[in-house]
Amino acid sequence: MGGDWLRLIPFPGPLREAYAAAPPRWEACRLTYLHLDERGTSVTVGLDTTDLPAVPPAAWHGEAFNAVQFFLRFDEVRQLRATGWTLSPHTPLTLAAGRDGMLEVTLGEGPFPFTFHAPTARVTTVRPYLAACSP
Repeated sequence: MGGDWLRLIPFPGPLREAYAAAPPRWEACRLTYLHLDERGTSVTVGLDTTDLPAVPPAAWHGEAFNAVQFFLRFDEVRQLRATGWTLSPHTPLTLAAGRDGMLEVTLGEGPFPFTFHAPTARVTTVRPYLAACSP
């Protein structure tokens, strides 16, 4: 999907501001968080990336960071299906535009992925952080 994935998100807000015209590569984003809102019909996914913005926002100056975390909230979720699915650091996440104008989201693969559709999505939070280095 490359860097064009952000065009699928109707409200990219803080991520577009942090990365200007070059968002992180989709394949460089790792799924780290999943929340189903029991009060409504939203699903929030958290992603981490080590693809850093070419020019970090002024608010990040002076902070030590080597990774960025951001959250996508999908609203008015429909057709949610989850059977036998678990989150792992290597869970693939697919985001696509459906024929009906809905965003189609798939977490995982194989016979039991976690899937849903949503008409809209927004980036709610973007924050830099210092990730632990792995050997």
